[in-house]
Amino acid sequence: PPHAIHHHIFAKAQEDQLPPFYCSSVQTFGTPRHHPKSKAFVDRVLSFFWLDGRIWVRNYQVTWEDPTKENPETVLTEIGPRFVLNPVRLFGGSFGGATLFENPEYIAPNARRAAARARAAVRYKSRTEAKMDRKEREKGFVLPKDEVADVFEDADISKKRKAHDDSDDDDDDEVDA
Repeated sequence: PPHAIHHHIFAKAQEDQLPPFYCSSVQTFGTPRHHPKSKAFVDRVLSFFWLDGRIWVRNYQVTWEDPTKENPETVLTEIGPRFVLNPVRLFGGSFGGATLFENPEYIAPNARRAAARARAAVRYKSRTEAKMDRKEREKGFVLPKDEVADVFEDADISKKRKAHDDSDDDDDDEVDA
């Protein structure tokens, strides 16, 4: 059974939200007193730190550098698992009761996704409004009719007719032969 060590901030009674976490971590991870499977020595240590509004948990194994010496030096080796708890709400009972702690900085994933969709909607709306404004401006960009645009059109039509007529004559010669 691991021994629990808490960061010094957990022990401060001045903090309103930390004592409930201290008690709940001791109840969750601690070994009951005089439990038949408990050992008389400590070979593992669970370490709890309060940092960035989260609880950081590390699991260490207690080893000694050279056990043959008279006073061997103790070494902590991290063996895992390591994890971070982001407390949202702490209740007085198992799954309900009085709220002992509520994280004011926590944003639910659904609220985060809804905010991202709202930002995307604003961007889409601004793009469509810009598109409509551009179409309105383009209506004013109409060029006046060019009077000389049709000058060569008659010549192009006559060339196309002549080329079409020549191709029809070639087809008739092949059929006769």
